[in-house]
Amino acid sequence: MSGRLRAVLPPVVVGVGLLVGWQLFVQVRHIKPYLLPAPSAIWHQIAVNRGGIVHAARVTGANALVGLLAGTALGVAAAALASRFRILGELTTPVAVAVNAIPIIALVPIFNNMFSTTSAIPRRLMVTIIVFFPCSSTPCGD
Repeated sequence: MSGRLRAVLPPVVVGVGLLVGWQLFVQVRHIKPYLLPAPSAIWHQIAVNRGGIVHAARVTGANALVGLLAGTALGVAAAALASRFRILGELTTPVAVAVNAIPIIALVPIFNNMFSTTSAIPRRLMVTIIVFFPCSSTPCGD
């Protein structure tokens, strides 16, 4: 047996075993679908709603990509400016620490009130903020 097959086979067998056990458990115990749907029912709904799932995945991916690019660009630019102009770094560090300490769950309602909840802007802003801080970090004392 090759090394790759040896590494992949056990997780696949366990995963398939869990799915089969789950399916049998739901059928034998007559579990209501609203409590625990069977894997086959979940797969059926995925197949029925494939178009909507693909569309939602594209929208989510676009939001993540835009936020990633914006957060990286802004973070790198902020780090470059802070390392070039020491006073700028000293002035912005406390603000950055304070903003970074705000829980994401507290920012989401604020952004949803500022912009439409159906807009992509709040989601893209959240990703931008999450990505910005690791990208803008500069070593202390430089």
